[in-house]
Amino acid sequence: MSILSECPMCHKKMALKHKKCTKCSLDLKNLKKNGRINYHVRYYVPGSQKIKSVLAGQSLKEAQRIDSEYKATNRKVATGMIDNIPQTDLVFEDLFLWFLRLYTTKKLKDLEAKKIHFDRFNTRFGKTKVVRLRASMLKNFQAELKDEGLSDRYVDYIIADARQAVRTASDDDILSSDCLKPFNRTPRLLKPRANARDQVFSSDEFELIYKKASAHIKPIIATGYYTGMRKGEILNLRRSRLYLKENCIRLKAEDTKEGKPKFIPIVKPLLGILEKVPACIHTEYVFLYRGKPIKDIRKGFSDAVKGAGLKYGQKVEGGYIFHDLRHTFVTFMRKSGVPESVIMSITGHQTRSMFDRYNRVDIDDKFNASDRYIEYMKSIQSAIKDTAGSES
Repeated sequence: MSILSECPMCHKKMALKHKKCTKCSLDLKNLKKNGRINYHVRYYVPGSQKIKSVLAGQSLKEAQRIDSEYKATNRKVATGMIDNIPQTDLVFEDLFLWFLRLYTTKKLKDLEAKKIHFDRFNTRFGKTKVVRLRASMLKNFQAELKDEGLSDRYVDYIIADARQAVRTASDDDILSSDCLKPFNRTPRLLKPRANARDQVFSSDEFELIYKKASAHIKPIIATGYYTGMRKGEILNLRRSRLYLKENCIRLKAEDTKEGKPKFIPIVKPLLGILEKVPACIHTEYVFLYRGKPIKDIRKGFSDAVKGAGLKYGQKVEGGYIFHDLRHTFVTFMRKSGVPESVIMSITGHQTRSMFDRYNRVDIDDKFNASDRYIEYMKSIQSAIKDTAGSES
C-alpha cells in the first residue's frame, strides 16, 4: 500500500518522492504546495492478487488518512479479526462524498444534477449505514417524494444515482454486492415508454414554425429538423465539427450524450441555411446571438410555435417542444425506407427500445401495411392459380 501523486499534465501516477513527472518531466514541487496535485491511495485486496487505487482528492493529509485506514483493515484481515474488506459502517453521506471525489465522476456531464439528487437522498438516509438499507425503506422514500409533488421520472433519477454510487463502491470492494439488493428490489415508478412523446411535425407545420421564428433561431430549428440532433449537440456545435464542403457534421465523443463520435450528413436544404450563418472570430460556436453563443431557445421556439397557431409545452395536450424535431426526423427517415440501423447510427440511439420511443407509427403506416398485405395475398393467389394451370 502506498500514496501516489498524479501529474496534472499527462495523468501519470508515481511515488510521492518524485519532484518531476517521470513521463513528461513536469515540475511537481510547486504544484504540490499550491494544492494542484491529485493523490491516490494504492492498496491490495485481501485474499487476491488485485491491486487497486482510490482517488483521495488534492489533500495529502486526506490521502494519508485513507491509506492508514486501508492498512488497518488489511492488518485485521491478516490477523483474522475480519473476513473481508467491504465496510459495514459506511453511511450514505460519506459514500456520496467518496463517489464525487472520483476522477471519472468529475468528468460526468450530469455531475451537478447528481449532487442535487444526493442531497435529496441524504435528507432521508444521509446518516443511515448503507448495509442497513432495505427495499421497504426505499419504497417508502419513493412515496414520500411523490407526496412532495415530485414526478415519477425525477424520483427514479434520485434513486438511480444513489444506486450508481453503491454499485461503484461495490465494484471497488468497498461495499458488499448485497448492498445493491434493496435497489434491485425497488421497481422504478415510471413504466417503460410511459413518458414517450407522440408528437411529430408535418412538413407544413415545420415551414410555418420556421417562418415565424426569429432570424437567429431559424438555423437551429432547421438543424434539428434535418439532422435529428439533440438540442445540446446543436447549441454546442463548433466550427471545427462543421464540414460544409464535405456536407457533414462530425461530432466527437465528448460532444454526444452517448459518449461516442457521430457522423451526420447535411442535406441540401440545410446546407444552404448553414452556409449563411455568420462566423465570429471571437468564438468557435456556430449559433450566436449578438456575438455570443446561444444557451437556451425555449422562449424563441415557444414564440415560433405559438405564432404558427400551434400549442407549445411538454405537459400541454397536443403541445410541441423542440425535442419533437428529433422524433420527426426518426419517423420520416423510417417512412422513407432508410434501414433502422442507419438511422440509429445517425441519431446515436444505442438500443432498439430507445429508437422505438422516437419512431412514431401513425394511421398512414397502418393503411400502408394493410395495402401491402392485400398485394402480398394477391401474389400468393396468383401463384397458386398459375401452378394449378400448369399441372392441368
